[in-house]
Amino acid sequence: MLSPLSSGSARRKLTCTICNRKCSSSLNLQEHRKIHEVLDCHACDKKFISTNQLKRHMITHSEKRPYTCEICSRSFKRLDQVTAHKIIHSEDKPYKCKLCGKEFAHRNVYKNHKKTHSEERPFQCDECKALFRTPFSLQRHLLIHNSERTFKCDQCDATFKRKDTLNVHIQVVHDGHKKYKCDLCEKAFVTPSVLKSHKKVTRGRGGGRVF
Repeated sequence: MLSPLSSGSARRKLTCTICNRKCSSSLNLQEHRKIHEVLDCHACDKKFISTNQLKRHMITHSEKRPYTCEICSRSFKRLDQVTAHKIIHSEDKPYKCKLCGKEFAHRNVYKNHKKTHSEERPFQCDECKALFRTPFSLQRHLLIHNSERTFKCDQCDATFKRKDTLNVHIQVVHDGHKKYKCDLCEKAFVTPSVLKSHKKVTRGRGGGRVF
């Protein structure tokens, strides 16, 4: 049987020497101590407190995109990214703007959209001092200051600053790909956003399918 002194010594051994947290067993104490371990990313010097966090972060430094959306074939680095992406293919859009009625599938996209109704422009370009409402708008603007056209078409000599512009080029010029058809006329378009703009113009002119 443990004496009061030895019992006290045992309790002290189950106390974390860093934060003084008391643990019920040596195994629990061993697991607890892991939260104080700092793991460094050798690629960018960020620090993490668990190997799982570090492994998850290291994917961002890899060019591999093992997770693919089976609907549009777009690929992603992480499973949670492709899961979040699939929402755009769903009809469910729970976030509705009270000012203009637009609906959104993603909460973050909805929050950024609300900023477009504000006169506040807190994001400034360091190059030309232009102001923007959202960080995405600023990021897209910065491309005009970049002379590099890093995205090259593998079927011709055309080069582009943005990958999405390259993708549209390939679909239109090389694939003749226009899968978004207007139900008001016979025209077809490469992207749903262009189709949506076209339909607004057509309806504004009083256009529509004749039956």
